[in-house]
Amino acid sequence: FERSYSQGVISGLNRSIEVKDESGRTTKMDGLIQTDASINQGNSGGPLLNSKGQVIGINSAKAKNSEGMGFAIPISMASLQKMIEKIKKDGKFKRSYIGISGQSVSDLSSTNSEEVIKDKLGTDTGVFVVNVYEGSPAEKAGIKEKDIILSINDKKIESINQMIKTLLNYSPGDNVNLRVMRDKKILKFKVGLTQEVE
Repeated sequence: FERSYSQGVISGLNRSIEVKDESGRTTKMDGLIQTDASINQGNSGGPLLNSKGQVIGINSAKAKNSEGMGFAIPISMASLQKMIEKIKKDGKFKRSYIGISGQSVSDLSSTNSEEVIKDKLGTDTGVFVVNVYEGSPAEKAGIKEKDIILSINDKKIESINQMIKTLLNYSPGDNVNLRVMRDKKILKFKVGLTQEVE
């Protein structure tokens, strides 16, 4: 129903979940606000408000097979100036697509210390590429599974959350230079971003 709202409490911050889109692609979302306010198909994208009526997040996902467990993207991540300007200009935001699913290197194993991870992979930060989607910009550029993305246009990437926020600053059609570690060797790739499929 349009123009409806629900009440709930925030029960967690900085949550991480994996979400699957209609095409079956899985993406990890980090830094989310967990709330028990009702979030259902069709009302995602609406604002999460505090008691003062201020927007603190954008409702984005709900836990599968669970009631009263929804997740919102913090407004500090969602309200980037470039995104707002594009929405004002074009009426919508065209999100750039690189075509991978990944995981923060620091999250690969809670049982491994940073020293163990660094010895094994060659780095203790970055984004470990879990999957490269067929026909994606990443695949065309030569990115492979188990690569570790270290930087985008010389901006150091330490986590998947940071990578997602960094890519929001680019538009479909932009080229970005990726610095990647593969088998403890540094490689460089030029990736032409496309528009994320809606």
